[in-house]
Amino acid sequence: MKAMLKVLKMPKAAAPGTRREPGFTLTELLVAMSVLAGVLIMILSLSNNVFRIWQDTKGAIREWQSARLGFEALTRRLSLAALNTTWAYYDKSGNLIGSLTDPAIAPASYGRHSSLHFISGPAATLLPNLTQVVPRSQAIFFQAPLGVTRNDDLKGMPNLLNTCGFFVQFNNDAAFRPTTGLFASFTGKSRFRLMELVQASEELDVYKTSGSGDYSWFRAPIDLGKARPLADNIVALIMQPAFSRLDTSRGALLAPDYLYNSRLQRSFEDPASGIKGNTLHQLPPLMRVTMVAISEVSAQKLEARYEGTMPDFFAGGSQGGRVEFAQAENFEADLKQLESNLVALGVRYRIFSSVVFIRGA
Repeated sequence: MKAMLKVLKMPKAAAPGTRREPGFTLTELLVAMSVLAGVLIMILSLSNNVFRIWQDTKGAIREWQSARLGFEALTRRLSLAALNTTWAYYDKSGNLIGSLTDPAIAPASYGRHSSLHFISGPAATLLPNLTQVVPRSQAIFFQAPLGVTRNDDLKGMPNLLNTCGFFVQFNNDAAFRPTTGLFASFTGKSRFRLMELVQASEELDVYKTSGSGDYSWFRAPIDLGKARPLADNIVALIMQPAFSRLDTSRGALLAPDYLYNSRLQRSFEDPASGIKGNTLHQLPPLMRVTMVAISEVSAQKLEARYEGTMPDFFAGGSQGGRVEFAQAENFEADLKQLESNLVALGVRYRIFSSVVFIRGA
């Protein structure tokens, strides 16, 4: 009986310093929770950074999409530029002879002729009456077989000629939006924009003009508001006509002052290669196109800073005693200066550049 009671007797509590049952103390739990909280914070921070990078990348793609699409449209249409030249007689003064039946006019030479017109150069020169045009940017106008027409009887004819043009202007897009319904209270945004002119085939005015200085064929439709925005936040467009890189000129520039006029008899010679030529009724073989775009965020900041007026991104009109983008030989230096000015203003920008082969040259 005593032995049984001894067996059933409850064990005494372990003495201090002896082995205890496994478990966590309060201090250990607090340390573990602190470590877990730190790991969770790191994971959340990393996830937030990844999400922000993804958002920025997505925003950047969307941000430059308009500029990219505008640049692609410009270069694609420029590659289709046409003059459709024929051969004609000229008198001793270089004037075209309209009729060989006039005995008073003696043919003196035989050369190219076209009723179409290709011209590129400083926007201030080509569009002097257009308000808010970027003065040291450039403009280009030409004909191309796009098949654009408003006459239903002419649709389905893809080779119909159209007048095309591109230039940069600072304007408010309220003028290009509907004025009724939800748009009635729309105030618009003031932005630099790449403007596009496409004149329908049945409205071509180029056949009504003649002479190297008659620009009414593209000025008239622009004055009537026919030019439309193609891309927002484009602050500069630079066009550089050049020889083909396949000949001995190695892409030498054709327009030292950026002005190229297919109705102007302008002789040129490249001293390095000795190649000679004339712009009369000729298309440039190559066109180096450079377009500078800024971000929408930067455009919003500029709109608030300048209160809707056109900011000047150039060095006060001159740099080192010269006007920017006036001489083609200074193109690289002028472009770097423009970049420096944009950086100084805290403007995010991107440069699009391409060499366009003009098929009809």
